[in-house]
Formats: sequence, C-alpha cells, structure tokens
Amino acid sequence: MSSGDGIEETFHSMQDFRQLLSQFNDSLRSSVKDLENQHDSVSPLWQDQWRKDYDMIWLPFEETMKRYLSRGGPNYIEFLDLKSEAMRRYLFGD
Repeated sequence: MSSGDGIEETFHSMQDFRQLLSQFNDSLRSSVKDLENQHDSVSPLWQDQWRKDYDMIWLPFEETMKRYLSRGGPNYIEFLDLKSEAMRRYLFGD
C-alpha cells in the first residue's frame, strides 16, 4: 500500500464521518426541539421547589445544546469540509 492509498482511505473515512456527524446534528436538533416543546408545555403548570432544582440542570443543558447546534456542530462540519477539500485536491487534483 502506498502512502496515497492511506490518504485516500483517510479521505473516505473523513467523508463517512462528516455524513454521520451531519445526521447526528440533525437528529440532535430535532430531539432538542421536541424536548423544548415538551418543556414549554409543562412549564406553566410546574412551579414548585422541584422545578427550581430542575431548572438548575435544565438551563445549563439548554444553553449547551443551543451553543453546540448554532456554533459547535456547524463549525465541526465546516472544519471537515475544509480538510476534505484539501485532501481531495491532493489526491485527485483540481
């Protein structure tokens, strides 16, 4: 196996990973949206101490998901696209 074969295998693995990551991001986005909708539907009905305890967990989780879905996930995809394009040019030319 030549070094080009290893790079080509890496290129294809990166393409596969990018597709899986994109599917994961889409699935996560849908799941978080469903969870937010459920949360919003019970929110007005639930106003006790457990709610306050729950919010201490929910709010950081919600912020983390929003940050990943708006910046982190797209940035990872963009990074993989840039690296894949560089590898494609190296392997197959322009």
